[in-house]
Amino acid sequence: MNEEKEEFLQSLTILCVEAEEELRDNLVSFLKPKVKTLLCANNGKDGFERFKKQKVDFVIFNVQIPDGLEMAKKIRYLEPEIPIILTTDFVKDSILLQSLKIEIDKFISKPTDQNLLLNSILQISKMLLQKQQIKNFTKTINFQEQEIKRNKEYLSVVMKNVMDCVVTVDGNGEIVFVNKIAENLVGFNEAEIIGKHFCDVFSMTDEKTGKPCSKTFLEDVKNSFCAILTKDGTKKIISKSISPIATVSGKNIGAIIVFRDITEKRKMEEELLRVEKLESISLLAGGIAHDFNNLLTAICGNITLAKIFLSPTETKVLQRLQEAEKTSFRAVDLTKQLLAFSKNGAPIKSQASVMELLKESAYFDLSGSNVKCDFSIPENIWKVEVDEGQICQVIDNLIINASQAMPNGGKIEIICENVYLDETDLLPLPNGNYVKISITDNGIGIPKANLKKIFDPYFTTKEKGNGLGLPTCFAILQKHNGYITVESEVGIGTTFLLYIPASFKEEELSKNNQGVFLPQSSSGKGKILLMDDEEIIREVAGNILDYIGYETYFAKDGKEAIELYKKFYQANEPFDIVILDLTIPGGMGAKETIKKLFEFDPKVKAIASSGYLNDPLISNFQKYHFKGAVTKPFTVKDLSEILSLLIGEEKKVAV
Repeated sequence: MNEEKEEFLQSLTILCVEAEEELRDNLVSFLKPKVKTLLCANNGKDGFERFKKQKVDFVIFNVQIPDGLEMAKKIRYLEPEIPIILTTDFVKDSILLQSLKIEIDKFISKPTDQNLLLNSILQISKMLLQKQQIKNFTKTINFQEQEIKRNKEYLSVVMKNVMDCVVTVDGNGEIVFVNKIAENLVGFNEAEIIGKHFCDVFSMTDEKTGKPCSKTFLEDVKNSFCAILTKDGTKKIISKSISPIATVSGKNIGAIIVFRDITEKRKMEEELLRVEKLESISLLAGGIAHDFNNLLTAICGNITLAKIFLSPTETKVLQRLQEAEKTSFRAVDLTKQLLAFSKNGAPIKSQASVMELLKESAYFDLSGSNVKCDFSIPENIWKVEVDEGQICQVIDNLIINASQAMPNGGKIEIICENVYLDETDLLPLPNGNYVKISITDNGIGIPKANLKKIFDPYFTTKEKGNGLGLPTCFAILQKHNGYITVESEVGIGTTFLLYIPASFKEEELSKNNQGVFLPQSSSGKGKILLMDDEEIIREVAGNILDYIGYETYFAKDGKEAIELYKKFYQANEPFDIVILDLTIPGGMGAKETIKKLFEFDPKVKAIASSGYLNDPLISNFQKYHFKGAVTKPFTVKDLSEILSLLIGEEKKVAV
């Protein structure tokens, strides 16, 4: 017997039940040295009691002992797997039948062959061990199958409820799983999707070129962006990620495709980019408009003076000058559009009625045209706090564009409604109450390729357009904390949607409550100090003031102006009026200068002058101790009227 068998036998506890003393002693002398424990009994009843008291690995009994089969039956009931060897010198059919029912593992005839007994014990133990191993293995397999089933069910639930689109394909690209989010995105149900090739259901195209993606794109595991066409033909922009499924050997047997609809996010990014473009041009536009207005002041002023000094007989020259003057003031409108981009073009807001603004603008813009305008404005429409001039500029632009889109005539429909916006509306606006205005035409429409560009500065499809109309509208709405967007279909028409924050302030006082100054004298004379950094402005304004009859002195910046003012004041020859330019590059401007002059002389009369038409200081000049304001380009009439009001000069110059 080898060591392994000996070691195994040394681990066994065997119950031996034999009535014949000699046979029992032989078994004891043979087995006791070889096994861990040997228990003995001479009948079935005692044997079963010994079995119950101590754990037994093997049972050997003589079938002829009293209660032997009954003992075996009870043992088998308690321990179905315990091995039982039956020894006998004869076997009756009835005993054999009962033994078979008890499932005796081995029959050994007497006299007992001791080696056969040992081999039988080892063989039966080995079989039972293998059986137990198979049982354990089967149990493990069943457990793993249940775990796989549970994990599969859990994974299915997770993927069905995950907020991203999830699709699983096999090695051929055919869909084996799709979650509800993916179904909703493309508009197909699960029955229409399962079993089909991924590319046949999820029609993906290159985001930039629009070309269909090759079916080999499933091999590209990198994250990427592309467009997808839904069942109804809608284009969605998605972000996708592909994770291959491989065997242990590395063979690809499928893939998991996870993608997310980023259409609205991309729209928001485009809107932010558009805002950034407008911001980048604002500094340039503000500076250009300011400098341009300075030049126009000189041009218009000199044209006006030329008309004044022109001989009445020179009618042709006068006609040319009038045309030049008209063209110059058309250029002023262009600077107003440029200033809409400028940070200095802040709106001067007051509470207004949307109904009045819309109807007045539409009546004026469509007068004499073959286009009709229908209004749908409820009586309880909220008021808005706006710069009326700027909002009218927006409305005029949109109505004129709508009219031009219908050269053969048509109808413009204007609808207003009170709305509350929150994050679910997917608009770049804070939550709150807004007045929504839609302006719809049934004209030629705007091609999809141009829809994203119409609010970009200088983009135009008109031969004589400057590309500033709609970008100006966008900038104005932005500065009013509002928003403008567009929907259009070629051959059907276009709708512009405006959102303006509602205002619930109490009714404001009359806009004319700016301060009225009665003339203090009627001498018709006065001393003026003009501060402006542009020599050409000082020259032309000086000529205008001299013509009107004023004595004029000049300063290039605030420092010079303060020194001159103090000098004449201390000489008891004070200035009647000080005209101060708001912006002095590299020097002291009007705002700081008036502060120091007011500290020196609280009775100082100053007029603010600016090339920024919408500078907040111009509309609220009293707050800064000014008595009046003029914007460039100003005319002889502008200066004459404001000086006449403040000084008391009643002389009017006809020009």
